[in-house]
Amino acid sequence: MWLITGPFDGEVVGDTSFSKTKLLKTGRQYVIGRKEQLLIVNHKKISRDHVIFIVDSYSSEDVTNPPIAPKLKIHHCREKGNLSVTRGAELLPVEIGASLDLQDGDVVNLVTGVTVRWFGSVKWLRVCCFATSVRGRPSIPVDTCARLGEYLPFPLCINIVYSCYPDVTHHLTPAFSASALIATSLLSASHIVKPEWLDELLRLGELEVPTGSMKTTSLEHAFVLPAEAKFRPSFSPSLPPTMKVFKVWEPDEARLNFFHGYRFLFLGEKGREVNMELKDLVVRGGGEYEGFNIGNGRAKWHQTLVKGVNRIGADKKGLVPVASESALLTSIGKEKLDELVEETKS
Repeated sequence: MWLITGPFDGEVVGDTSFSKTKLLKTGRQYVIGRKEQLLIVNHKKISRDHVIFIVDSYSSEDVTNPPIAPKLKIHHCREKGNLSVTRGAELLPVEIGASLDLQDGDVVNLVTGVTVRWFGSVKWLRVCCFATSVRGRPSIPVDTCARLGEYLPFPLCINIVYSCYPDVTHHLTPAFSASALIATSLLSASHIVKPEWLDELLRLGELEVPTGSMKTTSLEHAFVLPAEAKFRPSFSPSLPPTMKVFKVWEPDEARLNFFHGYRFLFLGEKGREVNMELKDLVVRGGGEYEGFNIGNGRAKWHQTLVKGVNRIGADKKGLVPVASESALLTSIGKEKLDELVEETKS
């Protein structure tokens, strides 16, 4: 989502001491002007049609492709006057009749002079929702995804993915549970919310608000995401009491690279050694992994352990074997399983 922050909709002429953030929807143009525009700055040095912000379109294919961000450009539409963009330590002039592609963090200098210098900053805010699939079908209906893309005239630029993408910001689930998928999102400092959070965001993106003669929506008028705390999932009955605390499930950047320095050894039948959800969890946490075919027996397992210990080295944290006890019992029986356990402890 492209956001713009500046002294918009001020009631006192010339007052630029405050700021307000607005959403810029894709496929739409926004004119900054003194009155009767979607972006109003109540200042005498701002003309009726001062500059134009142009946001590229966003297709239904882009919805499931988080790296894609629509371009945002500024166009100098006046016949006179200066316009520039501050990008870090660089000042980029925008000539009359010219346009410039904007980047996250750019500051647009609309007016320069002795007494007035107005700044409007732009920001790219990614909102990427992870939705689980049910029996191989997306839990978010296809028409909802389409509403975010080509079938909505001015979409919100929200991503919806069905695998634990690194860019996920909101994990949609009806309940907190001890699952690998939710753990992976926690390692990314994602918000865990009910699917209704996305419904509310869509509602605000389409809710029209009265703003004089201009047609606009709630998020375009004043951008505020729905409060995640109001859309907390319920606790799964299987969770222990210590995990039935909301703070446990809140985003925490201390979890980033939580598995750094650990090497995980996944044990299983040939071709099924590594559980994909657990693999994603380890990788997201910055850990390393490898698979071991339990059919190779105790001697090979000993070699794998020795090699693993050598790989982690003195500066690493540990070697972690991972397996399903019931699956191993079914596959190789208790006697051979006991041998692997004994070798691991030796």
